[in-house]
This record gives sequence, C-alpha cells and structure tokens, in this order.
Amino acid sequence: MTGGNINDVVMSIVKWSISVVLVGAFGLGGYTASRASGTDSSHLQAERERDVAVLVMQATPDSLATAAWLAQPLSGEGTPGKSLELIARAETLAPNRPELVWLHRAICERALCDMQPQIESKIRELDPGNGFVWAWELQRGRESFSAAMITEVLVRMGAGSKITDYTNQLEVMTVDAMGMARPSLNLTSRVVYGIGMVAALPIPALSQISKACRLEQFDQPGRRAACETLMARMEQSSAVILQSMALRIQERWCPVDSPQREVLNTKRRRLDYLREVSGRMRWWRMNRDMAVRIDAARRTEREEDVELVIVKSFGMSAEPPSDWKDNASDGWTPLKAP
Repeated sequence: MTGGNINDVVMSIVKWSISVVLVGAFGLGGYTASRASGTDSSHLQAERERDVAVLVMQATPDSLATAAWLAQPLSGEGTPGKSLELIARAETLAPNRPELVWLHRAICERALCDMQPQIESKIRELDPGNGFVWAWELQRGRESFSAAMITEVLVRMGAGSKITDYTNQLEVMTVDAMGMARPSLNLTSRVVYGIGMVAALPIPALSQISKACRLEQFDQPGRRAACETLMARMEQSSAVILQSMALRIQERWCPVDSPQREVLNTKRRRLDYLREVSGRMRWWRMNRDMAVRIDAARRTEREEDVELVIVKSFGMSAEPPSDWKDNASDGWTPLKAP
C-alpha cells in the first residue's frame, strides 16, 4: 500500500469534515484559514477569547477541555501555557475520562511539550484495552526502531480489545460546551464546532502502520501475524478512517479478482456508502438531522454506528444499491442536498 492510497482514505474523510465546517462556523484550523483569506482576524480572535472566558467560568470538565482546545495559540502568537493549564484542570475534575487525556495528548503535541509519553501512559492506565495508544510509539520510532521493535509495537496494538480515538465522545463534549458558551447558537452550528475540532486532531502513525504491513515486510519474524491481528482490530475500530485503512491494507495482500479481495472491497464499499449518504446536507431539516447525529453519538463510540442511524433516519437502506457510486471515486465533489 502506497502513501497515496493512505492519503486517499484520509482526504476523503477530511474533505467531508471541511465541507461541513464551511457551512457556518470554524474550528481552530478554520480560524487560521479565515485569517489567511483576509477575514477580520481581530474580530474572530475576540470572539474566540469570549468563548474561552465563558467556558472557563462554567468550570465543568467539558467546558474546560473545550476552552483548552480553543485557547491554543495560533502560529507565532502567544504561548501554550493557558491551554495546557485548562486541560489539566479538566482532567482533575474528571480523572476517569480517557478522551480528555487523549485531547491533552493532542494539545501537548501541538505545543511541542515534553510530557507526551507520560500522557500516553495515563491513557493506557484509564483505558488499557485501547491498543491505538501504542501507535505513538511507532510514530516516535519511525527513524530509529529496528524491524523487531516495529513488530513488537504492532503486536501491542493488536493485543488491545479495541482501537479508538474517542471521536464521538469529543464531538459530543464540544457540542455541549458550545451550548454553554453561546446559548443562541443552533445545534447545527454547535455540531460544526465539534466536527471541526475532531477533524483537527492528529491521528498517529498511519503511514508507519501502512509501511510496516506491506507484503514485502512479511519476511520479518512475526510480522504477518502481528499485522493480521491488528487489521482485524482496526476493522472494528470506532473511527471509520481506521476501518477503511485496514480494509485497504488487507486488499493489497490478496490477488486481484480473488474472492478474499472481493469480500474486503464489499465491506469498504459499504463504509464509503454510509459515510457519503450520512454526510448529505438536507438544508430544510438540518437541525433535526444534527439532533439525530448527536443523540446517536451519545450512545455509541463508533462512527459507523452513528452513520448507520443517520442513514436509516433518511429512510434509506443500510446497504449500498447496486448502482451506487461514491463521489470520491471520480474526484471529490461537494456535498449536496438529496
């Protein structure tokens, strides 16, 4: 599997997130883009500072964690001290929530702080079944790890009972917090904030996993077994991007036109269908559709399950029709109302 293949998976989902963010709000990355395009940056900066101030006054774990994300300095402006302080306060109030520590890890990475390994250890303590935490070890060791060390990390990742990046929990958290910060915001705008935040979070070691699980790497002792186990875990990941990646990697292991490859392609086509259909904008029912989305996200940590609920709420089949074709397959096009 080439880096381009991984980029295809990533970009198909990132582009969807960006299209939603452009509907009417901005996340941290959206704010930066607005500055570059000549938008009144002082107004947006003041707006963001007001949001942070209101959220800090609420002093709940969700409000402080969201404030920590929003308080991150833009490139070349300020220091990350406030953001790191706020996320630490959120964790103190809710010490058993691994998604807050995951967010802390993301903020620490942006701030180039030296506590990243310690933060990862804390996630493992709170959620020992999450094998994805070990991906950062693979990312850090990409230049220095031996083949045996890479295999060992892959084994640790696959040995977990799940692979998750806490997407749904963090999206719901942001939606609720922005309701505190701006009570006048409609649900759609609040969901846009949540999606923008999640889209900006780093996803560790995608290229390293892809490279380590190429067919030519299977002559390394234990590598094939480690990759097979890890891909089985990733297929059930809470994150659709990791599910799609696992299926694409496994497709490259199978001969063209083989039954095994056809099964994998069918699974991936279903994921692509759910992603595309659930992301459609029904402009006349947008708040209602967003309510369905957030209600589902509160009840499950898997993005696929949320997409399935949304598609069913549209009155559409959970399986792609035989004539369905993904927009992304011929060059991505913006989402349209059905």
